[in-house]
This record gives sequence, structure tokens and C-alpha cells, in this order.
Amino acid sequence: FHHVKIEDLLFSLPLPVALTDGEGKISYVNQKMEIFLNRSLKYLKGKRISEFFKNREGIEEQIKKSYTELLEIFGFRDGNYTLSFAPLYVSSKVEGVIVIVQHESNSPFEK
Repeated sequence: FHHVKIEDLLFSLPLPVALTDGEGKISYVNQKMEIFLNRSLKYLKGKRISEFFKNREGIEEQIKKSYTELLEIFGFRDGNYTLSFAPLYVSSKVEGVIVIVQHESNSPFEK
């Protein structure tokens, strides 16, 4: 694990994951997120995450202000999903947002 690249780690995750920059624009998505959104990283890069998850406008700014994780359940295609937003810290400063999508049937946040 001495020289693991962040992209390799995110690519290996079994869940759809996206990273945004400080302006809320997508800087990276793993292959699972590409499949989930049916869009390539090339297409997604530079767009706001809220463009793909409706009614989430301003979510990036809300997270940066509160420095906390937000969880939401939403309907999408074949079921309900948990959408997790968390601040992305770089050198103790919030530099963006981590977005993780999980099918509700597999979610640890189920009620």
C-alpha cells in the first residue's frame, strides 16, 4: 500500500463514487459511477453533481459550510438509493465533496 494512487483505490470500490472540486464540479468518478449514471468520466468531468441528482442544487456549498456528512434516500431507475455526501479534506481544509451511491437494500443507513 505504499504507493497506491487515489484513482486506483476509488476504481476498486464496489460502489459508485464521485469527487468534486471546491466549486462543486466533478473532478473524478469511478467506473461504477460511470455505469450508474450511464456517462463517461470525460462527459462528467467539470459538471456539477447536482445536474445528475435532481433537487440537490447547492449541496456542495451546504456540506462545505457545515463540514458534516449528509445522507438522503432517493428513487432512481430500479429502486431507492442512499446518496451520501461528505466533505473532502485536504490538509485539514474542505476542498470538495465525496459522493457515494448505494442501493437501499444494501445500505447500512436503512431504518
